[in-house]
Amino acid sequence: MIENSQYMHNPFGIICTVLALSNFGVMLVFFGWNALPMNILQIYAESPGKVVGQIALFCLYSCEYAHVALSFNRLVHIAFPLQGWRFFTKPVTVVIVLLILLFAFLEVIPYFSPEQCYFVFDPTTALWNFADTECGRFCAQYIDFLISVIVLSTILVMDAIALFLFHQHRLNLACDSDKNRSIEKKLFAQSICQMVPICIAIFANHFIGGNQSSDWGLFLSVTLSWGMLHAVDGLVLVALHSKLLEETISMLTKVWTRQFNKLQPSNSLNIE
Repeated sequence: MIENSQYMHNPFGIICTVLALSNFGVMLVFFGWNALPMNILQIYAESPGKVVGQIALFCLYSCEYAHVALSFNRLVHIAFPLQGWRFFTKPVTVVIVLLILLFAFLEVIPYFSPEQCYFVFDPTTALWNFADTECGRFCAQYIDFLISVIVLSTILVMDAIALFLFHQHRLNLACDSDKNRSIEKKLFAQSICQMVPICIAIFANHFIGGNQSSDWGLFLSVTLSWGMLHAVDGLVLVALHSKLLEETISMLTKVWTRQFNKLQPSNSLNIE
């Protein structure tokens, strides 16, 4: 999909690739590890299960920081439409990708002490749980929740500033081609559509899930919300940048317009 979209052959497309791979890693854990039979999960819940949980968190945090990088990319290009492309050179993009991976890795360092800190899947309740230790509670409250809220707030602030600048520069943007305006609108649509499920997942995981007593309530608000976040995140990326989807929408629009035009003469006669 990124290969077929010409305007994605740039730093934005590279960061989108990191985001897609991070989402794929999380979904691979869901459909690979979580789908194993219960007896196998109970046998390998200790050491292998803790490693899988650490990998899942690494992919999750990589996804969050990739969203920060995408928002920063949008903000720079809108604030500095002429100089933005000069800033996001290949070396700068490589550094940004490395920073995404570095920050995600720093957040999973505590889990290299699996006796005190771990994040595992419990097959009996179908829930991912942090260790019931001081380290585990610290990671759940501060690393997983607080840092995620800070990251989300940073994204929202950058997108709000970018939207304001986009509105301020609308007269200049009106001189651009329809293609450039379409790309800008598509990037904002991607940001909004991807931020909504993140907000819902964080709220459901840490607020609604904490007040649930039934197994199904916990599963829907914690496990399912986390998986759906990354599934929707990937679907948004495909939907907004898929050439096939654009061609399908264009074809349906032409069909609808043709049918509407056929009805126009009859409507005119009826009115007369």
